Amino acid sequence: MKRIFAVLLAAVMVFAIAVSASAEEKTLKVGVACNATGWFSDYDANNWEELNIYADMINEEGGIQVGEDTYKIELVQADGQSDFAGMPSACMDLVDKEVDFVIETNDFWMVDGNQILKEAGILTLSGYPDFATGFWTDANGEVNDCLLSCANGAANDVVALLTKLGEIYPEAHTIMYVCNADGTEDVKYGYVKSVCESLGYELMDQYEVYDSSAPDMTAIAQKVAAAAPDAYIGQGVISCIGQLIAALQDIDPECICLASCGQSIDVLANIIGDSTKGNKIISTGIGFDKEKNSELMNTIYDKLLDKFGIDTANSYAGNFVNCLRVYKGIVEKIGTIDKDAIIDYWRNAETLETVYSDEAHLGGMESFNLDFNRMIVNPTPISTLDGGVGEFLGWFQFDVK
Repeated sequence: MKRIFAVLLAAVMVFAIAVSASAEEKTLKVGVACNATGWFSDYDANNWEELNIYADMINEEGGIQVGEDTYKIELVQADGQSDFAGMPSACMDLVDKEVDFVIETNDFWMVDGNQILKEAGILTLSGYPDFATGFWTDANGEVNDCLLSCANGAANDVVALLTKLGEIYPEAHTIMYVCNADGTEDVKYGYVKSVCESLGYELMDQYEVYDSSAPDMTAIAQKVAAAAPDAYIGQGVISCIGQLIAALQDIDPECICLASCGQSIDVLANIIGDSTKGNKIISTGIGFDKEKNSELMNTIYDKLLDKFGIDTANSYAGNFVNCLRVYKGIVEKIGTIDKDAIIDYWRNAETLETVYSDEAHLGGMESFNLDFNRMIVNPTPISTLDGGVGEFLGWFQFDVK
């Protein structure tokens, strides 16, 4: 009897070991192409910290369940050093480290790096894409199928801001465009013009660009004031937009600012500094009203607040977190991490789960009149600042075509 029991026990142990082996915990190596140093680290550093918090949350909850396999997240950072020559080198480093997929920073840093990742066959999720020439295509000019956009970037900002302008300041008619000089100015201006025309605004032929690494926003403010638009769209680097607002308020306090900056209204107000200059501003800044934001957003915000304090928490934008959230939702749904299966699902999906919304639609040429790969059309946060007092209005959802 004892011998039979021993045999049965041994069989059970062998079975348990076999089951354990078949359900072995695995690791997903997630490359993160960002600027950890240099001037752009002011933005990517926060994205990196947010991503670490979310990856830890996933791991603490058991990992990503893909079919019968469970994957823990290992983040692998590659620093582009806020340098256009540094980013391709950073991407080569991720290839050498054999990452499973890549989360990447703003598009204008990634034009050359994306070619390297495509040639290596690495799936790449973009945190903030919009207008950079050559970003969406490979060396042959074909759409880069390895590159998926987890946000609609500045494209939806323009639609959201101009729509809200008509609701809040219906008397505004003429618009001026101000953006950073990154080689995409003509493309961006053309897009803004098409949106203005569709919404009944007149976009001035004159537009202004600034050098984000050494901006003279006082000179830009003087040019805007001389043109005398009813409102202007300030797009690009939030520190430059804040400085422009402060400078223009001294000259023309009635000019309305539409700030496409992707940071909270509190951060923008801090950059402006003087509360008397915080007037007639509509921003795509996130607000942290827990009744208006997703549960995941609120959870990460609380963790940032606890770990780093209010300034870092208020800089939360969620671009990198969103990429990981989208990836997690797809692979758990389709039951594989196969790159081609993910791309195929992307091409045919109507909605995807994001950090901002449980059902975000995908849009492309018909939605934005911009020829890129399909983009997730996340809702856009809208805040106002007037009399130095900020208010988060909630989320604007673009009508996807």
